[in-house]
Amino acid sequence: MTSGSGISQPLDPATRIRIYLDGSPTPAVDLPLPALFDGSTPPFTPPLALDRTTSSGGNLTVVPIPYATGCRITISGEEPDTLWFHVTHHQLPTGTPVVTFTGSEDLTAWRALLDGAGGDPWPEPPPWAPEPTRHTVQLSPGGSASVPLPEGPDTVTGLWIAADDAALDHVVMEWRFDGRTTVDLSLRDFFWQGPDGGVAPATVFTSTDDTGRLCSFWPMPYRYAAELVLHHRGAGGTPAHDVDVTVRTSGRAPVAGAGTFTAIASHQDPTDPATEYVMLERAGRGRIVGLYLDLQSVNTDQRHFLEGDAKLHLNGMVAPTWHGTGVEDTFGGGFYFDQGPFARPLHGAIHADRPVGAEIASSAYRLLLIDSPLYCNGARWTLENGPGPPTG
Repeated sequence: MTSGSGISQPLDPATRIRIYLDGSPTPAVDLPLPALFDGSTPPFTPPLALDRTTSSGGNLTVVPIPYATGCRITISGEEPDTLWFHVTHHQLPTGTPVVTFTGSEDLTAWRALLDGAGGDPWPEPPPWAPEPTRHTVQLSPGGSASVPLPEGPDTVTGLWIAADDAALDHVVMEWRFDGRTTVDLSLRDFFWQGPDGGVAPATVFTSTDDTGRLCSFWPMPYRYAAELVLHHRGAGGTPAHDVDVTVRTSGRAPVAGAGTFTAIASHQDPTDPATEYVMLERAGRGRIVGLYLDLQSVNTDQRHFLEGDAKLHLNGMVAPTWHGTGVEDTFGGGFYFDQGPFARPLHGAIHADRPVGAEIASSAYRLLLIDSPLYCNGARWTLENGPGPPTG
């Protein structure tokens, strides 16, 4: 939720938010609007709730609020400024047992996961788990090196890479799971590093450790075989790179129903102001778990590129399942990230208003864990171009 006009403002305590569940006339939540986000009222406390000063213009909570038959959210009271807000929910299969939210739920594990962001979220591997695989390779332009992994079924639970800064753009990781390439990204893109400088992400699954190694803790299951191939795709004359790689697997078969980890990059420079930019287009079924976005203006130092709404169409539906209210709102911020760059366990802005010559750029990320969109017949995620001069 954001409030203000041109710059984010504190939410008005004269406004109340009430959440009614399962037909009860008594609200399960009845609070002054700021108290939902400012950390003053359990269970809506950090890291499960953040206000505009800690989320760069945005106010948000990720406290799950289960209900069995229905939910109604109301806002009332004096509010001189416009409010922009998103509410995300999952509709569960009929017959799923649900205990209605009371506010006294044990959220210890969820809090611990977010509090530990930047570190290793996985428990100690069992004694029978394979030892982590470590390789140091030298890659010359055009060269490749393969990092073999234990036979499946298994799941990659840790990846640590040490390389110089120039390698972030030159070295590409190709992950092959069960005979199929599902990741083909530069180190910079895979680890959400953004352009040089800025705030380093410290998320649940992606971070940098105390020694400067890039870390990934995404679960990447496979049934019988997995391989990591590193490619140096820099132009001729670019330097060789020494890359140190450590990969850990769990020693366990994937959980039932686990999908294949996939990461896709798209790029357009410049975009067409009259056409929505397609961030993702997938057939089949899957789950969207994260988004990283770099945006830059073209021939202007204005932030119009942050005005576009994200629209997510699932399963061939004409109307979007998710229709955002602006780029920065999609990433948990507000008003062009007016409190500056920030890094939180599930979202952040690595850059905000980064000058690029006479132009300007921003970079942001978001993990979608409890609110990950599911699709069974395709997904299309687009972004409007902002109004005004052409933007990229």
